[in-house]
Amino acid sequence: MQKIILMLAILSLGGCASEPISNEQAKPVPANQILNHDLFDEKANTGVVIIKRDYGYVGIACLTRVYVDGQEVADLARGEKITIHPDQGAHIFSAKPNGMCGGGIVEQSGNVTEGKVLTYRIGHGSDAELGLYPTAF
Repeated sequence: MQKIILMLAILSLGGCASEPISNEQAKPVPANQILNHDLFDEKANTGVVIIKRDYGYVGIACLTRVYVDGQEVADLARGEKITIHPDQGAHIFSAKPNGMCGGGIVEQSGNVTEGKVLTYRIGHGSDAELGLYPTAF
């Protein structure tokens, strides 16, 4: 009996994972959720970074705040993305649940270069923990 309960608990956690979406499927974040417009303008000596939020039910009631080098950039709902243009060089990209959803900040480093698009996804693993991951999707 204990094995059955354990197996059901493990299987139910799998339903908590979010699903990656392609850049084409992700919708641009609405203007009213952008907190720092500077990074959205393409300028000389900048690169391209796409950060998108997976589609799924975990955290559906909350937006996820995205940061670059500790500066607030935008709040993403599920299925949304931002395309930003940070200066070339090393940066820290962060995400944190905003609102009543719990969880701490997650971070990834990235080196922004000319001609290379960095793509990250914000999602939840099978343990329902928020993560920020480099992605090929």
